[in-house]
Amino acid sequence: LILAGALVYSFNMTNQLIWDDIEWIAMNPYVHSFSFDNVRHLFTGNVLEGIGLSSNYYRPLLFATFTLNYAIHQIHPVGWHLVSNGIHIANAILLFFILMRLFKSRFIAFWVSLLFLIHPLQTEAVTYISGRGDPLAAFFMLSAMLLFLKGRKIIPLFLLVCALLSRETAIMFPFLVMIVSITANQETFWRSLKNSLIQAIHYFGIVVAYGILRLTVL
Repeated sequence: LILAGALVYSFNMTNQLIWDDIEWIAMNPYVHSFSFDNVRHLFTGNVLEGIGLSSNYYRPLLFATFTLNYAIHQIHPVGWHLVSNGIHIANAILLFFILMRLFKSRFIAFWVSLLFLIHPLQTEAVTYISGRGDPLAAFFMLSAMLLFLKGRKIIPLFLLVCALLSRETAIMFPFLVMIVSITANQETFWRSLKNSLIQAIHYFGIVVAYGILRLTVL
């Protein structure tokens, strides 16, 4: 998986920053250093606040990765693509271990993970730097899912918060927990559905709390 991902996405390493990358990164002073004020603005403002505009997007953890990239590579594209490609490859590896736990088949786990890794549908999210929110949120969700399957309780909740702070689509995670729980359960469908809802209730609580905050103070 590592070799396949590195090969397929090696072709994007010299792609320049484009479109939203200019406003979100190159022109945004809040991602140009890890000062206290900059970090505070990342976690209390919208993504365009740094250039004096307004947006409904709130993705502070995504922008924290931008700040780290900028501190190391400025706006030279290689380092930015290396991080995004690495996150995507890590997601395929996490998916492999999740599928191994669910289906006990290395064949299924490998080929499904490989399809996920190299499918053209992933290209924009991985190659477009401002699209990093998708693989980053997926990384936290897949990590949380793997730990959930291992019986961990607290760390997956924290990882879900990290996913939500990377991209809003992480609100789907409680439903993914239910689907995985039903898949792994050997009981009747309705009993499995009930048990899956019980297992996902804490994650629904975090998503609801996040939704309230996004509609009010955030």
